[in-house]
Amino acid sequence: MTDHHYDVAVVGGGPAGLCSALWLARYLHKVVVVDSGDPRNWETRGINGYLGHQGIRSPELRAIGREECSKYGVDFVEGIVDQAVD
Repeated sequence: MTDHHYDVAVVGGGPAGLCSALWLARYLHKVVVVDSGDPRNWETRGINGYLGHQGIRSPELRAIGREECSKYGVDFVEGIVDQAVD
């Protein structure tokens, strides 16, 4: 197993987590997003007005966000965070 060192770990890959990860990466921080892959808003028929996307479905918005984050070097880990240790 390889050790990875990050400046920031974002817990959750929903719209807020992806937006946070994107801005942190744009400001040259090394970022990892830990996401369970089980979004709470998966049944939403459409998200209106978020980042200019009118009526976009949740999976599509997440895919766009992940793609954009990847362009800036954000790493993604599938998992659940149940504890944080300093």
